[in-house]
Amino acid sequence: MFSEPLKRRKFQVESEPFTNGADSLETFDSLDEEAFTRFIDYNRFDPSKFLNDNYSDNQSSDNSLLSASQQVAPIDGLFSSLFNCTNHWLDSIQSRILSLPTFATSQFTRKKLHSELRENEPRRFELNSAFLNLRAFPELVSKYESEVLCLNERWDKVLISVSPLDALQFSGEMIACEFLLHLRLTSSWLRNAAWWFH
Repeated sequence: MFSEPLKRRKFQVESEPFTNGADSLETFDSLDEEAFTRFIDYNRFDPSKFLNDNYSDNQSSDNSLLSASQQVAPIDGLFSSLFNCTNHWLDSIQSRILSLPTFATSQFTRKKLHSELRENEPRRFELNSAFLNLRAFPELVSKYESEVLCLNERWDKVLISVSPLDALQFSGEMIACEFLLHLRLTSSWLRNAAWWFH
């Protein structure tokens, strides 16, 4: 939980290499606001800008293009860390739900978990936005598409499972959001296919 809205900052790549996975991010809550913003600011998660900003000085004098692996690897590592971090946070919420006693004796806790999920919806939105910005790399879209959709489905189910009776109408909003995500993913895939076969 953050004390103030996330600020949009110019992306600055740190000197250490990216890690592919959550090894450098032990828990979601361990991230401070600066680190969290570095990973999820969808306004900055633009692979083409990322490459232009951070590899222009490393290209040879003949201006040759980077190899495919050189282009994809850092973006893959960045998104993988973001996804694993978000997924780990959702796992922790599910573990807390499974440890709850009967529904009748845990209403207060369930309401707290429901509020926590609602307040952290921006995290899911940022992940989805970052994923949509991977469309410049079809191989990464293929790699993460099913995982991102699965995470969204799990998030919806967890949210509904702890929803108080007067908040179940929110599930309709979730269905609409999921439909729009599927629609945008399909649209992105079609645009990529049209570009590659042009």
